Amino acid sequence: MSEPLDFFGLDCAPFADEAPASVVIGTRSLRKVVARIQACVRDGGTRIGVLGTTGIGKSRLARALRGLFQGSARVATILDPSEDWRSLRAALARDWALDGEKLARTSLVAAARSHRLLLVVDRAEAASETLLQHLDALQAIERSAGIAAVTVVLFVRSDRDEEAPRPAVLDWLAARPDTRVVRLRTGSHPLARRVGAEMADGEFLGFLDDDDELLPDTLEKKLAWFRAHPADDVLITDGFRVSGAIETRVFPPREERGDDLIGNMMRAGWSACSFTLRTRKIDL
Repeated sequence: MSEPLDFFGLDCAPFADEAPASVVIGTRSLRKVVARIQACVRDGGTRIGVLGTTGIGKSRLARALRGLFQGSARVATILDPSEDWRSLRAALARDWALDGEKLARTSLVAAARSHRLLLVVDRAEAASETLLQHLDALQAIERSAGIAAVTVVLFVRSDRDEEAPRPAVLDWLAARPDTRVVRLRTGSHPLARRVGAEMADGEFLGFLDDDDELLPDTLEKKLAWFRAHPADDVLITDGFRVSGAIETRVFPPREERGDDLIGNMMRAGWSACSFTLRTRKIDL
């Protein structure tokens, strides 16, 4: 399954009292939030959580998404998560214009191959375990290999009583259905990289050591580069070596580049986090 999670909060009301632009309808805050959601959908996100406090305008935005995505996606909306699933599924089938207005796998896949299918859930903090299980079942349906047929956008209230139980939807959003953990008999970096490469079924492959971290927006910037340069198969970036409060910028060693770029970079240890390539270029 493709990348499942984008999780962000509303810093201010998307419908705040500010003058809307003359060309683009809506406030600047609204356009910023919608652009973020659209980017998540475009990049293959399957679970998108939008958090905000009471009164910030989450419900109004949830209702507005159908019109805001008009022409680019079919949007179904659940405004009351406590509603019975049988009545909800009938409404979803109508909103997505499925054949026979039935929420069947074949009709869902057929619709998803011609349109983006979005499911917007308002007041998702009230979603029951049963509803979340139904959402899991929906997202297990793929429109193509590894790509879920339905993207779920959940609006969640972020402020709650300290004594109130944690909403189940937060754990559901944080779950990574595409993550697989493989236990190796020996702690070998080359073996771990090889096994990871063998299991990779996405378009791109990267590595991250347990003592390294990616800077914010690293993956987004790399994907943007690959989209803008379709002939490029390998992307290697610089990084920082941190020692206490000192950060030293480091670059890939030039002498290690050569003809066997991928192999040389791996042998030089540069595959830790700054090394990304198209999966089809791997020769195992």
